[in-house]
Amino acid sequence: MAENYSYWNNGNSDNSGNDNFFDGWDNAKDPVPIPPGTYIAVLTSWKPICNSNGTPNLKFSYRIERGEYAGQIVTDLKAMTKAAMGWTKQFCNSLGIDPRKPVSDYPEIWVELQTTVQDGSDGRQYVIILFVRRINPPEGQTPAQTSPPVPGSSSQTQGDIPGAF
Repeated sequence: MAENYSYWNNGNSDNSGNDNFFDGWDNAKDPVPIPPGTYIAVLTSWKPICNSNGTPNLKFSYRIERGEYAGQIVTDLKAMTKAAMGWTKQFCNSLGIDPRKPVSDYPEIWVELQTTVQDGSDGRQYVIILFVRRINPPEGQTPAQTSPPVPGSSSQTQGDIPGAF
């Protein structure tokens, strides 16, 4: 049975036989899509993945740091196909990162995210990131500190914000 969960064990340790591996499973809360808006977040990881049809992507994860949704993780994919790689490289440059290096090589990278929610063909709702812009850490801010989210403007478009993706 452990081999069915091998994709979870991508670190150096094999937790498949560890009773603590599923601690909290019974009390885990269902994820709630965050409403459309603008949020302050920290870039927590990036990693290369292939989607279900084999297309290479970089998967970015962001942790919301302020307000009711502080601590919630939001993810985004950037294509790594030959045609799209230039756009993905430009995006990474705007964040000041080289995705070939680990996130631990960088100080915390604070960003502003604008999100929307989209209905999927499976009947679920998905959070879609409309743009990401690197920002200076808010003064006196520490990770996952709760305070109101930055108000978003539904009329603001990607073109209104310099450096946004």
